[in-house]
Amino acid sequence: MLESWDVADRVHALPRQGLGYFVHFWRQRRLYPDTWLLFTNSLRGDLEAWLSGCRQRFGLVRPGKRRPLLTHAYEMPADFDERAHHQLELWENFLRHFGLAVAPDCSPLPLTSPPPVSTPIGLICGSENNPAKRWPVAHWRSLIELLPTERFVLFGTGQ
Repeated sequence: MLESWDVADRVHALPRQGLGYFVHFWRQRRLYPDTWLLFTNSLRGDLEAWLSGCRQRFGLVRPGKRRPLLTHAYEMPADFDERAHHQLELWENFLRHFGLAVAPDCSPLPLTSPPPVSTPIGLICGSENNPAKRWPVAHWRSLIELLPTERFVLFGTGQ
């Protein structure tokens, strides 16, 4: 069985809800996070990024909502119907607003991996509030195994 330490340099397990949960993010300040992209619509996610001391916190703001902890906000157009568009289109608009110059490459991953990057890739492999958003563990494992020369940092809980 493949263990998390076989594919990641570090695993940051999130503590259970409560004061210790938020202290965990406060302690992340020692790692000097620079940029946090928040694809969620979550005050808790905004608070986690803010507590970490991250200087740049980018996020989507839906009509009628406030996200005061973001440093850079993309105001979603009021006429953008999320039911009529794939979520990737919204995320692409968000990233283009902040300088994405090329369309995302949606082609399948190659079977041979490219040369490793110098910094690890961070993965958040779950969703606490909505089980329908959770990708099966086997899918994450397959993705990581397709990139054997990359380094990963996994974020989430041990559950």
